[in-house]
Amino acid sequence: ITCPVMSAMVRNRDLLPNVEGIISKQQTIKALLRIGISRKVVEETTDANFNVSSELNVFKMNTVHFSHGRSKPGPDPPGPIEHFRSTGIRDVMPNEAAYKHFDNCAKFDGDAAYFSSKDILECAVLVWDCDPQQCFDLEPLPEELSSHDLNEDKRPHYKNCKENDQGKEECEPCEDPDDEECDPCGPQEKGPERCPSQLHGAISFMHEEFGTPTGEKALMPMADMRRLWLEGGYPSGFLERSPRSCLIDSDSSAAGCDACLRNLTDVGPIEGYWDMRTMMGEVQRYCRCLASRDLSAHELDAIPAHRLLQCPRDPIMTCKMTVGDGGRRRSRRMLDGGDRERALRDVLRRFYESKFNRFVVGTEVASVKRTLAYRDSDVSIRYLTGTTYSVLLATPKVVAEYVMYQIETNLVDFTHPVGEDEETSLQITQVNAIADPRLKSGCGLFCE
Repeated sequence: ITCPVMSAMVRNRDLLPNVEGIISKQQTIKALLRIGISRKVVEETTDANFNVSSELNVFKMNTVHFSHGRSKPGPDPPGPIEHFRSTGIRDVMPNEAAYKHFDNCAKFDGDAAYFSSKDILECAVLVWDCDPQQCFDLEPLPEELSSHDLNEDKRPHYKNCKENDQGKEECEPCEDPDDEECDPCGPQEKGPERCPSQLHGAISFMHEEFGTPTGEKALMPMADMRRLWLEGGYPSGFLERSPRSCLIDSDSSAAGCDACLRNLTDVGPIEGYWDMRTMMGEVQRYCRCLASRDLSAHELDAIPAHRLLQCPRDPIMTCKMTVGDGGRRRSRRMLDGGDRERALRDVLRRFYESKFNRFVVGTEVASVKRTLAYRDSDVSIRYLTGTTYSVLLATPKVVAEYVMYQIETNLVDFTHPVGEDEETSLQITQVNAIADPRLKSGCGLFCE
């Protein structure tokens, strides 16, 4: 199994292939959430590794082969989607000699006992970031070694490279390789600017999710990193916060996390005082269990322990909306309260479909396409007075500010038809939106 995370899940029986070695994308998503990986990372990594069939043979993930001085020509072979470049540490079997070059990066930041994010981002992800048979330089760190193989279909292209205010190069990725302004990542070019690769993200995500604490400040002991790569063993800090030992697989509701909560209440009542620092593993275990359930932000807010323990959830935007009855001019009818709420939900659904289907967020240099689907469970509507309603919209943090801007700027015009014969059951005449304070806050008790 070429992926160290997949290997660990299979070895620890968190991910069970069928007799032919096949796993599905949905099965993998469930397994990753079950062990406590954040939903954002789960979605991004599974989207990047599963092809359109949404199934793969976990024991045949090395689909791109390099022989006689070149990769086999043609498109990416059937099976999992391989990275552009590869470390080769697990391509055939766990290779201790290859891993030694990764291990050397632990001393890049001056502390050889732990891997830090600096060790990973400025050393480990760059070691094999070079086309096959193009690089070999063992000093200084990061070492420069040739990729074990190459997926030519994934060769990145870039344009408009420039220096930012910090003196670092920034390049704009190209979606169309045939664009005359774009240049391909060269055989000896490396790094996430000119040669962005899933290899960079996969190694970085693994460190931030399995290190302690989670996120950019993650640290991982050298022995734990080695065990994860070569033996499929979970790091000790990760095991302490993983809900895998206490959640109930057969119960997908919040009640399936009650055993994780009892680990806390056995120590003392949640409302009572205890040092949160000494309980961090137990707190995270319960919070991550709830995060593995398919619960909306509103449903999570309704769970007392979730609020008291300050578990993370998606931001909730508070909107005050004033509405009026719509319809054709010649056949307008008044709506009662229940009709208005249903009509308001219908307006929001159509607005999401119009504005949030494959939209771009981020800067010109570092942008990403997103799709935000409307879900009834993410929307809570409460009648205030007259024709005014309180609407609470839960949205992923990464797109929350963009969604808030669109709601405030364009929702009113969206409900006012231009032509006489255009029909709408409800018009919104005024929108006032207030962002969730957690948009401006840090990670709270722990990062997601």
